[in-house]
Amino acid sequence: MPVIAAGFQKHAAGLGLVAVLAAYTALWTVYPHEFAASDSWVYAQRAYNIFQTADFGGGNVFDCRLGVILPVAFLYKLFGVSIITTNLLPLCAALLIVCTVWAALPDPRSKMIGAILCLTSVPLFKMSVILLPDIIAAAFMGLSAMALFGRERFLHARGLWLVTPVASILLLFAAFLAKESAWWILPLWAIALVADRKSGDFPVLLRRFYLPALCAGFILGVSYLLFCHRVWGDALARFGSIQALTGHHLWSWGVATEGDVLKRLTIGPMRMFLAETGVVAVLAFLAVFIIPKSLIPWGHYTILCVACFWFGSTSFTRYEPLPTVPRMTLPAWPGLCMLA
Repeated sequence: MPVIAAGFQKHAAGLGLVAVLAAYTALWTVYPHEFAASDSWVYAQRAYNIFQTADFGGGNVFDCRLGVILPVAFLYKLFGVSIITTNLLPLCAALLIVCTVWAALPDPRSKMIGAILCLTSVPLFKMSVILLPDIIAAAFMGLSAMALFGRERFLHARGLWLVTPVASILLLFAAFLAKESAWWILPLWAIALVADRKSGDFPVLLRRFYLPALCAGFILGVSYLLFCHRVWGDALARFGSIQALTGHHLWSWGVATEGDVLKRLTIGPMRMFLAETGVVAVLAFLAVFIIPKSLIPWGHYTILCVACFWFGSTSFTRYEPLPTVPRMTLPAWPGLCMLA
């Protein structure tokens, strides 16, 4: 009987996920879609140019976010240009986040709670109806982390062990192509390596996971630099475009007072998290003290994303933290829902 009950719960949780995804898509379909005459317009325009003439632009920060514009250009090619095709990629990213939360949680009850938290998330839904890179990067960051955390599952599986490290790196690279905040989860690899060194399976993990991941990362990195050099004439075009924006953002801190900067680094993000996520942020914080062992890596993931948003910089030459804009925190959302 316990086996039958467990099987029924698992089946019900799967049907519940399908219902949540269907409800999310239905709400997305009827909700008015935003098309702001700013960043989203630029991304759509770049995608249209690639779709029409294979024009990759001059290499500014918008041109370099290929993880946003290339999929949209492909959707334009398949389904034509419309507000629906423009915003279809953010919807797919939101659904991926729901699936990641569902898959990472350990039991049917927690899976459904996590999926429902995603369904009722206002910040997540608002970003699914406008073309911006944050939700796309967040979706691939979560999937990449899940592949990293599941590395031991396929350690001794024949023919499957190579999939996990390559998938984790490919997904992280896809997140990087969408937005530079993908680097926020790189310390997870150091944390995993330190933990694995204490394991008796470390030699196998090194050979079957870390070395393939390193090789995949090297190949992708070199290929990306060659692409940038071929298309924009500078292998480091993306980093140069980021640096060129230092002090020129609408939210730049160059004219801010010391009090404004202090507020940004202390209570500003806290107020924003509470205003936007409400009870989810509170529950996630409380979960740190009672987190089950299986979710400890997701605790590290969430802390890293929140800390990098809170204290990180958008410039290589001077300290320029991100503005307290809710969409900038989306990479932390999968972890927040799991902990909550």
